[in-house]
Formats: sequence, structure tokens, C-alpha cells
Amino acid sequence: MKTPFPSAALLFLAGLAVATMPVAAQFYKPAPGLSVWVDAEYKGKSHTFLEDMPDIGPTGLGRMISSLRVGPKETWQLCTEPNYGGRCRVFTSSVTNLQSVGLNDAIMSIRRTPATAAPPPPATGAAVPAPGATLPPATGLELYANLNYSGRRLLVRNATPDFREIQFSDRALSLRVPPNTTWEICVNIDYDECRLVSENIPDLTAVGFNRIMSSARPYVAGRGRGRGSSSSSRLQIVLYDGVNFTGRSTTLTDDQPSLSFFSSYSGSIRVLGGEWQLCDRASFFGNCVAIADHVNDLSRVNLRGPVMSIRRQRE
Repeated sequence: MKTPFPSAALLFLAGLAVATMPVAAQFYKPAPGLSVWVDAEYKGKSHTFLEDMPDIGPTGLGRMISSLRVGPKETWQLCTEPNYGGRCRVFTSSVTNLQSVGLNDAIMSIRRTPATAAPPPPATGAAVPAPGATLPPATGLELYANLNYSGRRLLVRNATPDFREIQFSDRALSLRVPPNTTWEICVNIDYDECRLVSENIPDLTAVGFNRIMSSARPYVAGRGRGRGSSSSSRLQIVLYDGVNFTGRSTTLTDDQPSLSFFSSYSGSIRVLGGEWQLCDRASFFGNCVAIADHVNDLSRVNLRGPVMSIRRQRE
């Protein structure tokens, strides 16, 4: 006896049952770190940051971020200026369009923060004045992370031999000096490679001190100035991994026939005295060029390869 085929009604019900079987819901699981996109709704070019970035400019995402996702149980702070200056905001969840919080195409630095963190106030607790605003008299050397006395502010009241201890090494871009006072500002810790300042400087680039200051102290007549501040100071050249004097830095005071630890096609260089020769082969061979001033992008120097050796030009 043949088994009868199911009726059309039974076939319909069976299909309906299969169609209505519960399917496991699929949810987006945020990845660790801070994921960002250049367009709203998580579209366009994207990147995931796992570490603090005091300047995202080298990533090509400076002032381009429009949406973001925050990793599970993480908290991130985003700021509108490098080195966590300007306007900052803490995020603990995703944002489909940063325009909703007034930060679209504005972010320049990011960092992890504790869950209870808030945008950091200036180091002294005083409000940061807007550029061009009338400023009250200073009670110490005022250092600012941005040009024109803006961004994070640090008030140095006493001799400070190492800015790393106050988390402001190589950060200052402008400064204010109290009336009728003089300060020593120094490239290195322990008051090495110094110069005297007695007036406000809105852009430290003008005196070759932008983002290289590591110590400072009030100037006392008769004490003598910091090491390397006289005309006979030792000559130095500072190498940076990144363009525009960013990234890990190395200071040289004499000839280096082999720069295997650097050997970069890009990067940048500050010249703190004298004239130097850069060569694209070790032991000062190959194609060489002479420089006597800062170079913010080594890829523009006329070399055929990475910098492999450096020496002082001697008369």
C-alpha cells in the first residue's frame, strides 16, 4: 500500500512552521579600542585606535572623524586640538553622527580615560582664555599646548628641572612671562641648552622652541645660565620619527656614521646649532645634503634613500 502524499494544506502548514522558526538574532559586537569613520553612520574610511594618540594628524584622520564606536567597557576622550587641547568630550558609547555633539570633523587627539573621567581642566585649575582675550597678570611662567596662549595651560612657579614629572615635556607652543621677570627655558632636562625670555611669545616656533622644552627656571643674575646657553654651547641635532617634529626623538651631538636605529625615509629634524650633513649611506657615503635649519619632512630632502649617517660640517 502506497503512503499518500500530504495534502496541499499540510504542505502549506509545514512551510509556515519552518518560515516562522526562531532565528538567532545577530548583534554587532563592538571591537576593542576606539573605531572611527570619516562619514556618519559608520561609513567611509575607518580606523581602530588601541592606544592614546596625542596627534592623529599623521594617520590622515585629523578633523575628518564623523562617527565612532567605543569598545566594551571602555571610555575614550576626544579633543579638538593636538595634545588633548581645545574642546574635549568623554565617550562611553557609540555615536552615529558627531555633528549631534558638535564635534564633527573636529577631532585631533584621543586617549583612553577612566570611566569617571571628564575633560581635564588646565593644570592650575584656571580657565583657558580664548585667543586674543585680555589675560590677567601671570604669577609664574605660563606654558600653553597650543599657539596664541590656548589649549592646555601649565603654570610653572618654581624651578622645574624635568617637565616629564609634570607631564608637559615637549608640549609647549606658546608662553607668557610675568611682567618684569626673566626665565630660562631649556631644550633638555636639568637646564641644558637654554635661552632667556622676558616677554610673551605667542608662537615658540619663532625662537626655535616649539614642542622641545623640557625644563625651566626663573633667571637669577650671577648664577650663570644653563649649560649650553653660551655662544660656545655644544651643537645638537634632534631626529624625530614623524613629520612635523612628532614621534620618538633622538638627540645627537656629534657624528653618527651609522643610523640603523633611525634610517627613515620620512621623519623630521631640528637643527639646534651649526650645519649638518645627511647621507643616504653609512659612513657618510652615497648622496649627501647639508642642512642648517629645521626640516619638517625628510621626504622632501633631495636624498635617494633613508638617512643612514649624519655628521657636522666643519670649516
